[in-house]
Amino acid sequence: MDFMKKAFRKLLRKKVEGSPSIEWDVINPIAPAQYQFLVEKRIPTATVTVNNPWNKPIKDFEAKIRVQDVSDWTASSCEKIKPNSRASLELILPLSQDKLYSYEEKNVSFEIKCSYVDALGELRQYSDTKIVRVLAKDDMIWSMRRGEIDEDLSQLIAAWVTPRNDEIQKIIHESAKNPIAKAVGGLLGYQETQHVSEMKQEFTISPGSHYIQKLHLRRECRVSGIVTKVYGGSGNDVNFALLDPDGIIEFERAIATQSYSYFTMPRVKSGHTIDYSAPLENDYYLLFDNHFSSISSKTVGISLYIITPITHQEIVQYQMKAIYETVQQNGFVYVSTPISFSPGISQRVKRPSETLRFKGGNCIDATVLFASCFEAIMLDTSIILLPRAGHSLIAVRVWPGLDSFFVLETTVTDSAAFEESIRIGNDTYEKKKTEAKWISINEARKQRIMPLTD
Repeated sequence: MDFMKKAFRKLLRKKVEGSPSIEWDVINPIAPAQYQFLVEKRIPTATVTVNNPWNKPIKDFEAKIRVQDVSDWTASSCEKIKPNSRASLELILPLSQDKLYSYEEKNVSFEIKCSYVDALGELRQYSDTKIVRVLAKDDMIWSMRRGEIDEDLSQLIAAWVTPRNDEIQKIIHESAKNPIAKAVGGLLGYQETQHVSEMKQEFTISPGSHYIQKLHLRRECRVSGIVTKVYGGSGNDVNFALLDPDGIIEFERAIATQSYSYFTMPRVKSGHTIDYSAPLENDYYLLFDNHFSSISSKTVGISLYIITPITHQEIVQYQMKAIYETVQQNGFVYVSTPISFSPGISQRVKRPSETLRFKGGNCIDATVLFASCFEAIMLDTSIILLPRAGHSLIAVRVWPGLDSFFVLETTVTDSAAFEESIRIGNDTYEKKKTEAKWISINEARKQRIMPLTD
């Protein structure tokens, strides 16, 4: 009987000769600034593939990985791997950014240990080590090769958009002092607003003459106020009208043809209120007339508010311009270095605070700087990547609900006015829009891609 057991065991051992092939792959290189987002997206740190060549199943297969001196072990297991089949396990390894962060690249050692039970019930083990490159703290990888697939990581550039950074808040504070920003009531994002200007005048009208104040008013612009003073003559009054171009031509014709008596106007005194809304954008005229008096001069005072509605486009454009000019005044020098979107290729992206501190950067540095400023005032901002050109632009939605955008070329900040940068940005986008990749900052935040911390 013992002889038969030994013969059977020897025959079984022949069937399980050799070992399963174990292959494993790990993210390489690792970008510390992006790593946590990869973990949250459930992108595996390592993938272990097991090929079972036996006619018997592999049982209780377990794989675990760690980074030496950086992390604890993380494990994944499979209860059974069928005979003559392959199976893969994915492992996601939490890593502390504090331990990964460095201003310089460095190498770390990834360890793997595997164990399983063969057909004889014997425990087998496997171990290996790989050296992985950890990039500098602000390096960005735009895409990553996973097997036969290129994983697009470009949305993670939104992490470099840091609207609450102290240096960004200083830019916003300074931009709010710009007269252009004050014209729309400040840096208010998408808030309806209007421009209010005050006019106070006092003037004297000789007998038999008149006084005209020309105003250019937009459609629905409102002129509101009071005649504060009318003094002179027995009645302390004066003729008054607010006329459009046709009306003023008619009045001047009446004066020229000495048919003034046929041109009727109301006569007003101190305290008369003025409240007028322009039906069309045009020139309008405040007319104070003293032709009816041949003896007395009239002293007239007015206090008016001119309330001008501001278009949605102007509200946003003026705020963008105020920020653009503040960055210009802070000092910015464009450094020409293209973006590389090849899988696994890293590129350093400066944080906006660093770009401001060193007063310069390349197109992506400037793009995330302006995106940070625009997001800080709640403007719907997108980064436009142009992969074949190795370039980037920034887009700001004109108004919520509209599918139109201001496209800004940031590389000319050191040399061009805001209006020119918009023109160049729009032209560049129109020429290359077939390759454009839009990264909406709002959508990135919904995907939990939050700003990096210093």
